[in-house]
Amino acid sequence: MKKIYVIAHTWRDVDLTIEHFFTATKAVKRLSELISGEFGVKANPNDDPNEYLSRYYEWVSEVNDNMCDVNVVLEVISI
Repeated sequence: MKKIYVIAHTWRDVDLTIEHFFTATKAVKRLSELISGEFGVKANPNDDPNEYLSRYYEWVSEVNDNMCDVNVVLEVISI
């Protein structure tokens, strides 16, 4: 079964951008590019994109008091 990773993101709630990737490696790399500057943790190429994004939002809610510059949503579509 093939998967498409769809990433939708905004910067300070402006300019919605939607991107798609056909591998988890490329998706997690893009997620890392988007959030590692704020998060302080770069993704490992073998990380699961959903898990990496979950760690980011856990950090946002616990450490950063729900304030972040980048809002990201990841959807995985199986075809």
